[in-house]
Amino acid sequence: MVNTDDAASEPEGETQFSRRFTYGFSEPAEQQMGITMHEREPWLAMGEHLVMPARDVRLVGRHNLANVMAAYCLGFAAGIPESAMIATLREFAGLPHRCQLVRSLRGVDYYNDSKGTNVGATLVAIQAIAERTRGELVLIAGGIGKDQDFSPLLPSLDRFVKRVILIGKDADKLASVIGSAVDIMRASSMEEAVAEAAESANSGDAVLLSPACASYDMFKDFAHRGRVFAAAVEALS
Repeated sequence: MVNTDDAASEPEGETQFSRRFTYGFSEPAEQQMGITMHEREPWLAMGEHLVMPARDVRLVGRHNLANVMAAYCLGFAAGIPESAMIATLREFAGLPHRCQLVRSLRGVDYYNDSKGTNVGATLVAIQAIAERTRGELVLIAGGIGKDQDFSPLLPSLDRFVKRVILIGKDADKLASVIGSAVDIMRASSMEEAVAEAAESANSGDAVLLSPACASYDMFKDFAHRGRVFAAAVEALS
């Protein structure tokens, strides 16, 4: 199983396989999973065989679409009926706290990515949600920064995010890095952060909790943080 978009997944040296499957975001060749255009929209395809529209995959984000292609190849090799795989891909929304859609309210989608405890994870989440959102993002971030360099966030904040609401111990460190790149607000609790995010978002926007930080300053763990966020979102009226 080789991801054609990731050279690190290619086996080193000479290796013989009884069956070899590749997948990636290019037009697929025979025995390859990829993306092809059909009736002006992207579809998952195995070679020339159309599998399903990419938009029907319920999981969020390009990274998850790559995971879906890998899983399909494994299922294909194992002889799992395609109808069962497609039904699962249409229904499975992923694990909690990982780009999880909590609620849509007045045209605003609220996503819980509390598992985003580092800069890299938050960058992936911002890109994933931005791809699904007509408007802009309101990002809730902050916590224990673990001495990370937050500067890699800046290009994505500038491109996709209209406001960052900061919480937690290292909010000031994040604010100093963000500077004037994007509007900043501070909140003393998750409930306050969600209320400010709801006030900031317009129809077509999305509110994303992806803190880029650990949770232990305010919560038991990332799952607790995600549950508090979800409860605050559900309490909005």
